[in-house]
Amino acid sequence: MIGLIYNSGYKNHKMDESYIYKAIDAAKAADDGAFIVNGYNNLGVNQETQNNIEEAIDASKKAIAAIKKYDVKKYMVKHLYNNIANSYLKIEKYDLAKQALDSAFIAYNTIGEVNKTLQSSRFFRGYYLWNRNYYKGIGNMDEAYKYALLSDSLRIISSRKSLRTIKRMTSDEVKLKDELLISNKEKLKNRNIVLLLSILLLLTVGLFFYKTFKLSLKLSSTLKDKEVLNDKLKEKLLEIEEKNKDLIDGKTKIEALLKLNDQALFSKTLKLSNYKDAVQGVINNVEKLVDSNTKLDVSKLFFINKSLKQILSEEEIWEDFKVQFEKNRPDFFKKLLERNPSLSIIEQKHCAYVAINLKSKEVANILNLSPRSIETARYRIKKKLELKDKNLSSFLKEL
Repeated sequence: MIGLIYNSGYKNHKMDESYIYKAIDAAKAADDGAFIVNGYNNLGVNQETQNNIEEAIDASKKAIAAIKKYDVKKYMVKHLYNNIANSYLKIEKYDLAKQALDSAFIAYNTIGEVNKTLQSSRFFRGYYLWNRNYYKGIGNMDEAYKYALLSDSLRIISSRKSLRTIKRMTSDEVKLKDELLISNKEKLKNRNIVLLLSILLLLTVGLFFYKTFKLSLKLSSTLKDKEVLNDKLKEKLLEIEEKNKDLIDGKTKIEALLKLNDQALFSKTLKLSNYKDAVQGVINNVEKLVDSNTKLDVSKLFFINKSLKQILSEEEIWEDFKVQFEKNRPDFFKKLLERNPSLSIIEQKHCAYVAINLKSKEVANILNLSPRSIETARYRIKKKLELKDKNLSSFLKEL
């Protein structure tokens, strides 16, 4: 009672709240379930008055829990759920508000027939009102208007057609109608915007297809031009292939000539070698005659010997060979000496003979050396040229 006095007389909600808590504690001590339910219900109303929405919802839930625990005042469950729904609507938690409204309707259908008759008008007024607020909150003005009419019809019945009540309800209906009209206008405006955007989209798509069509025509013309160019290019390629065939034939002829030159060089080298052997034999015989102390004119034989040695000048033979060799391999000796300037004349000859594919036996005959000496000479040449594991013949052919 003190709490109610503070609430109604002094509008001191904090004091009211303090005494409501004391009343609830006293009711719990007395195990008075009905008073506990009333206490939490009053506490919820007080908190909502102070705009403490979460605390108001919590108080209503505690009231519902007390009803279930003590099995009292079951008819209040539906109203408490309506209060919870109204609180959720205030903080725009529409999904939770809808759940509370559904729970209120379920609670209404579970109470007895007598209580239904006594409480239905009051319950449905709140139920319809908060459904109106719910649908208004989520923007469904048609449903909001329908529940407003249902709520107002119950108000008219319960207020015995009070003029003030009818006026207030009529004002609410007119206001809601205006909101519904504004909502419909907004919807119509949105539809017009969508229609306009659709038309613009169609125009854009049409323009795109037109541009695409023009581009395809241009591409088709370009492709035809490319086909003509490709045909011309093919003709040019055929001409180039014919010229390449001529070049290949020319290359084959040149290679054949080079081969003939190599063979001619080899033949000349052999001839020189044979010539050298024959002359050397003459020299040997003359030297024997000189050494024999016969009555032959020694001075004349000495002159012949000197003349033959001049004929067998190694330098002249080598220079002649180089001239013939460098006709086919002009930079061979230059590159060889760049690799190692200390190569002797004999080693250079050896390299040249290997480069023209002479076998070891043939090189041995030309240089008047044994096959074993040839192998030793090749080993030394490889070492001087720093070839290591590389084949000497391959290196000289590439030089």
